[in-house]
Amino acid sequence: MKHVLFIFGGLLAVNQSATAGINRLLNLIKASQLAGAKVSVLALTENDKLTSFDEKGVSYILLPIHPYRNKKPLKKLTAFFQLGVDLTLQAEKMWNTYPFDVVCCYGGHLRVAYPLLKLRQKTHIAIVMNEWWNSSGGGISRKIDIELGRKYIYPQFESIISASTSLVNKFPMIKNKILIPAVYDEEEFLVDGLPIDCENINIAYAGNIGLRKDYTDMVVVALALLPPDIKNKFRLHLIGVKKQELLQYINNPEDVNQEQIIYYDYMSKRRLYKFLKTMDFTILIRPNSNYHNDGFANKFGESMMLGVPVIATLTSDMANYFQDGEQGFVVEEASPDAVAKTFLRIADNVDKEHIRVMGENAKTMAKKSFTLECAASQIKFFLDSIKVAN
Repeated sequence: MKHVLFIFGGLLAVNQSATAGINRLLNLIKASQLAGAKVSVLALTENDKLTSFDEKGVSYILLPIHPYRNKKPLKKLTAFFQLGVDLTLQAEKMWNTYPFDVVCCYGGHLRVAYPLLKLRQKTHIAIVMNEWWNSSGGGISRKIDIELGRKYIYPQFESIISASTSLVNKFPMIKNKILIPAVYDEEEFLVDGLPIDCENINIAYAGNIGLRKDYTDMVVVALALLPPDIKNKFRLHLIGVKKQELLQYINNPEDVNQEQIIYYDYMSKRRLYKFLKTMDFTILIRPNSNYHNDGFANKFGESMMLGVPVIATLTSDMANYFQDGEQGFVVEEASPDAVAKTFLRIADNVDKEHIRVMGENAKTMAKKSFTLECAASQIKFFLDSIKVAN
């Protein structure tokens, strides 16, 4: 049995409020277990003390982050290096108890660079990446983290487990490349939902538009461009989006017909899934850029796992799993005109039976591509190629 250590330079939360990135990490852990590996996790926590526990066959050691937080630049830098030293000590203690064959570094955190460089002398290092390499936001620390890691540290390691072809291509010097675009626990998507409206076409978006990952404001403008008789066929359901936040991105907010838009507060993951199951479509509008192509849209994968067809622009590797008219509808580009054109196609050519069939197609594709079993087969192939640790 191979022993895999996931080392994560961020805060680990294992509850309903966990981010998409954390959920991906937890599902990669489950997939590694399905592949026959023993799994340990070293990460950070908000707790005041070092936390060590076993849960569902996984051994966790969580290092408290509070001692390393300091806003003064010099002390912050010192604390940053001390955190790397302490993570290394914990990793070496874990090694002495049960040597691991592979260390999977999750994310692009330089906090874990020192322990990785130390452990590289003993074992195989794989970099796990599910984010874009965009250094335009996040301040100087974000730029340093990305640029140093991408150019000087991560290319030294043996393998990359990536969410996208775009990310894989940024590291041509890494020999072993494993592509896992999305990974989900199928049980989480076993929720009931019945259509809430048989007359209108109900479209949902759930997320935070303030980060400008998703251009949901273009959807609202597109609805305003439609002829009145077509416009009235659509209802847009926005979960986690505030009205005033949305309108600040729209040049002529007076043209927006608010009767077509329903706003909802944030929902827990399970409640959100149950709600989305009642929708005809979800929608995801993103520009074709490095920022978006280096990751893989979690909202897209979740919708397909639920069997809800998607209206979306194609970014990253989505085209491998999504054909126009089969699992939903492709929007040609991220613009209000292109979205409006797609809405016209839907209004003129689609009925509820067609929507149901597209939902079944989406779910079938997702089961063949995004489940724990799919990821486990990739991970098993990867682990079988690696020598056992000394």
